[in-house]
Amino acid sequence: MSDLNPRETALKKINDALAAGKAAAEARVAELEAELAKAQRGSRFGRRRAAEPPPVLLPPHEPAPEPAPKPRAEPVTFEGRPTLPQLQALAAQSGADELAVYVDLLREHAWVDGTIPPQFDDILRDVFGASF
Repeated sequence: MSDLNPRETALKKINDALAAGKAAAEARVAELEAELAKAQRGSRFGRRRAAEPPPVLLPPHEPAPEPAPKPRAEPVTFEGRPTLPQLQALAAQSGADELAVYVDLLREHAWVDGTIPPQFDDILRDVFGASF
C-alpha cells in the first residue's frame, strides 16, 4: 500500500466501507425476506389468527327532541326614529349578546344625537323586531 498516494488510500477506504455497508444491507434484506416467507407459510397451513368478534354496534341514534319554539316577542314600537339609548335598553332587557353587538355596530353610523338613520330600518326590523 505504500505505493498509493494519500488520495488513493482515502478512496480505497471509502470503497471498502461502501462494500461493507452494501453487504450488511443485503444480509438484512435476506433476513427480512425469510421472516416474511415464514409468516406467509404459517398463515397458509392452518395457523390462522383467531377470528375476532364482530364489532359491537351501537343502538341507532335518536335525535334530541326539538326545543319548543320561543314565543315571538311583540314588536317594539318607537315613536319617531329609534336612538342608541333605546336600543341599548332593549338589548340589556333581552339579555341577548347578539343585540349588544348590533348596537355597537350601529353606534358608528348613528347621527350625532344618537338617532339611527333610515337606511338601517330593515336591520332594526329584522334584529330588534322594531316597528316605527
